[in-house]
Amino acid sequence: MAESLTNRLAGYRYALDRNSVLNFMGYGDPSKARKPVLKVADEQIARASEFAEPWGASVEVPLCGIEDDRIHLKHGLEQVVLQSEQLPKILRQAESVVILLASAGDRVTQAAKALMEDGKQGQALALDAVGSAMVVEAMKALTDQVSAEAAARGYGTTLRVGPGYTGWHFGDQAILFRFFDGREGLPVTMSDGIMMRPQKSLLGMVGLNPGGKKAPEIEPCRLCDLKNCMMRKAPFRGAGE
Repeated sequence: MAESLTNRLAGYRYALDRNSVLNFMGYGDPSKARKPVLKVADEQIARASEFAEPWGASVEVPLCGIEDDRIHLKHGLEQVVLQSEQLPKILRQAESVVILLASAGDRVTQAAKALMEDGKQGQALALDAVGSAMVVEAMKALTDQVSAEAAARGYGTTLRVGPGYTGWHFGDQAILFRFFDGREGLPVTMSDGIMMRPQKSLLGMVGLNPGGKKAPEIEPCRLCDLKNCMMRKAPFRGAGE
């Protein structure tokens, strides 16, 4: 029987950053947002607590092998393979990985849809952006918890990455989800098209390095070569640099 999942973010309180919300609204440079936009964004940020239902869980998985462009993870009595040019570089010193799943829940998405149906497009866009900022913050909070626990055991954590980063096919999201699927307490589902519900949900992974340090949160941007990214915090350099 599969183990039940505990919500590691129960009681978590969001501290949303206005600039992050503006980024998700399409403002790569938040300073260019005009006062009416700022007003709408602030109004929806103030409503965030109405829709807050943060959820997060993690599963530690043994790392069974590393090749040039793939890694092998233990899944029950079998192994699964993740194919990526970057993962072997990131995990070259890791003994295991921790797979992370975070969700902002469905309330915020449904509220944004309701605003759109009422013709309130500006408010709907802002609230949808609040939902995106929520799940990003939830994932960071979950990663911080895992990193603190790893440090107490004498381990460092690698950069957090997920399917869709440069060199890692988005389809592997379905493989990561297997480590959670079927467990009691899981509020997230995945469709055949590998899309998660609630929409504001994210999968990620960190490696555990013996005696290592926690990688800076900003560094995942190094692994993504997406051009004109609104959320970029650091230039792309690749995992091996």
